[in-house]
Amino acid sequence: MNRNRLIDGTRFLVAATLFGVFVPDATAQLRNPSARAYVDPPVVTVGEPVRLVVEVTGVRTIERVIPGRMPSAGSAGFAVAVRAGGSEEGVVANTFMLTYEFVPPNAGSFQVGAFQITADGRTMDTEPVAVRVNPRDGSEVAVRAWVTPARVRAGEDFDLSAEIVSSPSTQLRFIAPDVFDFAEQGSVSGSETSREWRLRAVVPGEFVIPPVRVTGPEGTYESEPLTVVIDPPVFEAQTTVEAGSIWVGGEFVVRLDVIGAAELDEEPVLPETGIFAEFVGLVDSSSLVGNVPPEMDRDYRFRALQAGRFEIGPVRVTVAGRTLVTDPIAIIVDEVPTPEEEPPSGLLLVGSAAKTRAYVNEPVVVTYAIAYDRMADAGWPSPGTASWPSFDGFGMLDLSAWGGPPELVV
Repeated sequence: MNRNRLIDGTRFLVAATLFGVFVPDATAQLRNPSARAYVDPPVVTVGEPVRLVVEVTGVRTIERVIPGRMPSAGSAGFAVAVRAGGSEEGVVANTFMLTYEFVPPNAGSFQVGAFQITADGRTMDTEPVAVRVNPRDGSEVAVRAWVTPARVRAGEDFDLSAEIVSSPSTQLRFIAPDVFDFAEQGSVSGSETSREWRLRAVVPGEFVIPPVRVTGPEGTYESEPLTVVIDPPVFEAQTTVEAGSIWVGGEFVVRLDVIGAAELDEEPVLPETGIFAEFVGLVDSSSLVGNVPPEMDRDYRFRALQAGRFEIGPVRVTVAGRTLVTDPIAIIVDEVPTPEEEPPSGLLLVGSAAKTRAYVNEPVVVTYAIAYDRMADAGWPSPGTASWPSFDGFGMLDLSAWGGPPELVV
């Protein structure tokens, strides 16, 4: 019962599984158990089948066979034929002949891995077997290369792939082309006959990728040059307000996000806020260079001065010679809550000074904190706008908190 089975370019003709128990003539004289593998013929042409024979002698039964790795096929679990000595003419008693057939997909020197055979409760390994596959008559060794995708934006990744076909050798060295004028090289992967380079586009324009070179014992081969188109990056800028309820006298943060760049040509131009808010200062600035595309954030702090509904105008940003303008933001400033209002259950606002007496120019640390009773079912608090008292006679320096929330005994 012969059936053709194609697995990754390798054909197996299935006759019998290798996990049965075969019993030859039990009365025959047993020799020392041994196992060997060989190919017939050892040299073939692309497209011709290779017959691999595994011969196990000096055993009565075979419990298991774990095939070795075959070219482009991984492990196989079936053989073309199984012949047992004592039950078939022409085979020595207490001998098994396991025959495989596969078709190597490319020219070159390949190796069939060691087989592991368990017979009569004993495990034996064969030696690896070499197979040489010659190219067909008239076929030429060639290097084929391609780019995926062939059009990208600056800051994005693309792949340069290459493979060599019809080469009789696998002792090959792939040489990447020089693309450092417009791209950065990242990871490299591949096999004996192929390579893939991960590249990141840097400079906009249309560029020629030089040929990929492959050297081996028979000589040096080159691919055709390729073309990649790198479009300019897409720059986006937007602003958001990071605050809950905003009160008169309280502070809020305006966050500027710039997508597509990790640095700016010059400092952003902030809008005039008139009489409803005053600019306090830059709180934080961060760049995510490794992102695709890169990203930059700026946090600006403002203090609300007047209740009502207002608009924060556009922020102007200059990046890579281009000027971006964000959309305006509408905000609502509320009056300061009256002290008569009851705070949520489980929350307590605590303020304390490190000292009550100080000399002129001596710093005094004043700490304000929201104490949260985690036994209460109020959920984790999300602080909004803080309305600070007057600090007349003091120069104030804001010290950002760090670390996790401490335990506080009340």
